[in-house]
Amino acid sequence: MIFLDAPVGTGFSYARTVEAYNISDTLLVAQIYTFLRKWLLNHPQFHPNQLYISGDSYSGIIVPLLFRKYLMVSNEAGMEPKMNLKGYTLGNPLTDKLNDINSRVPFAHRVSLLSDELYECIEKIYLPDVLEPKCATLCPRPNASILWDTSSQEENFFYLPYPPPQQDEPWCRDYHYLLSYIWANDRNVQNALHIREMQFESYTYDVFNSIDYHQNLSKKGLRALIYCGDHDMVVPYIGTQEWIASLDLNISDAWKPWFVDGQVAGFRIEYSHNKYQMTYATVKGGGHTAPEYKPKECFAMVYRWFAYYFLYLKSLFNNSPNLYGFCRVKSHYFQ
Repeated sequence: MIFLDAPVGTGFSYARTVEAYNISDTLLVAQIYTFLRKWLLNHPQFHPNQLYISGDSYSGIIVPLLFRKYLMVSNEAGMEPKMNLKGYTLGNPLTDKLNDINSRVPFAHRVSLLSDELYECIEKIYLPDVLEPKCATLCPRPNASILWDTSSQEENFFYLPYPPPQQDEPWCRDYHYLLSYIWANDRNVQNALHIREMQFESYTYDVFNSIDYHQNLSKKGLRALIYCGDHDMVVPYIGTQEWIASLDLNISDAWKPWFVDGQVAGFRIEYSHNKYQMTYATVKGGGHTAPEYKPKECFAMVYRWFAYYFLYLKSLFNNSPNLYGFCRVKSHYFQ
């Protein structure tokens, strides 16, 4: 598995020039393609391996563009190395920026957050998971002696205390991120890992819809897994279902539940078009993105899908699937 921090500035990734921090959707896709080709040229033993590309959230824009505009085209043009492309997976994917964002309101109405008369006022809702409390946080300054406090009197805003409160006090998912923020921003940690000073990234959003790329990929002999947490209001499943329906694929296996440990873990439907196969699945109780909220269920889902097992089987398997190549693109957190 290759885990790629992209765009530059994500995680501890960096550029050698200031100009390189000026990035866009199309430039990012070109850079990922260049990286992957160079990596394969330097590791020829992996050329025969099956290759899947995966991402979540904003990668719903990036991965289809990368797959069709560069990977498939380079293979069709006979460029070396020829990649053994098999398919792609996308979780909670932003695909049609306008429609996906607009689908938040009907989603909120569908899950009873809004009344029939009131189709607004959802700013108090925690969009990544509508059942969890919304909390406001500050990202700590490196080596700050007081990382979080409650001194701010700003209305509707509070700071997370450190250490996190006990279980009998209000809980927020952001507490899970506290230690990682502190660790990653500590200068001693960064010096020990030889982390370079990074510039602020300037990002241009120049691709607003990737549906056409999905449409084109559906004419190829590929596999696709698209999944959504059904409590995600950042990229609601309603918008995802709409763009999948627009592809006009054939339903090869109707909507039905899938299981983990005998319990319903979500619902899935299978589509096909010639040699193209798409699995769409919801993850029950999953937020944005689903693996953070339901890791066991998501592991079972991708385990079975990569191994060509039926998703709705009721138990995990002891034998690992034969995974040959897998490139996961970590893109922006989109909200």
